[in-house]
Amino acid sequence: MRLPLVAQWLRAACDDQSHRSFATRYATGTFLAQALWVVGAALDGPSRLAAWVLAMLVDVITPFRATKVAPGRVFHAAHITERYGLFTLIVLGETILAVSIGLRDVIDAGRLDASTIAVCASALATAFAIWWLYFDTLGSDALERHRKAAFIWGYGHALLFAAIAAVGAGVAAQLDDTSNTFSGWFVALPAIIALVSLSWLQLSANLRRESAIVLGACSLAIVLLGVLLPRPVSVSIATAVCVVLAVVLETARLNVMPRLRRNRPAA
Repeated sequence: MRLPLVAQWLRAACDDQSHRSFATRYATGTFLAQALWVVGAALDGPSRLAAWVLAMLVDVITPFRATKVAPGRVFHAAHITERYGLFTLIVLGETILAVSIGLRDVIDAGRLDASTIAVCASALATAFAIWWLYFDTLGSDALERHRKAAFIWGYGHALLFAAIAAVGAGVAAQLDDTSNTFSGWFVALPAIIALVSLSWLQLSANLRRESAIVLGACSLAIVLLGVLLPRPVSVSIATAVCVVLAVVLETARLNVMPRLRRNRPAA
């Protein structure tokens, strides 16, 4: 996939004088990263790791370096938002899959009990709440504002994606080891990180201070309650906080939008 992409960037550099530097930097970075990935596959041990880490860094840095020489915004904000949303759905799907597989294994082993049902229900509700929070409250106005905010919004999703995926892994770990005293954190901690990630994106990229404060406060509440309460209770509370938070922020958004429309100046 990368080699045709390099060819397309070089073609754009030849055909569009105003974006030549931008396209050339993208082509160079893409080709260099691909070369490092291939070389790393042929190496062993620490050398392979070093080559792949370097390749990843080139992949991350290339868009930032390329857009520095672009004459204007070179991406479609709505398309970027759509791609990130689709990837979020894929990662959330991993949580649903983990719940399904874990529940199947528990039933096959004859270990189904009220605690297991509570864990599965809480994980599903947490996934749905994160989905709601992401698509209905996380704005994408950072993509429209300036380059730095756009990159914070884009790269900042890495922690959010990792946290959402960890919810699914936490469910599987909980169902596999129900005797672990700290197993309640297997789901609660990723949920906390997801809320903190959303809070950080709202504040640093979208400048939505109120949403960030609410998300951060709820994350802190989950931490404090999780330390004091047993596993089923801590997981259930983490889920309840996520669900209530989604409802509260959505209600606030629905109340604000009509006022914004009324106050918008006529064209």
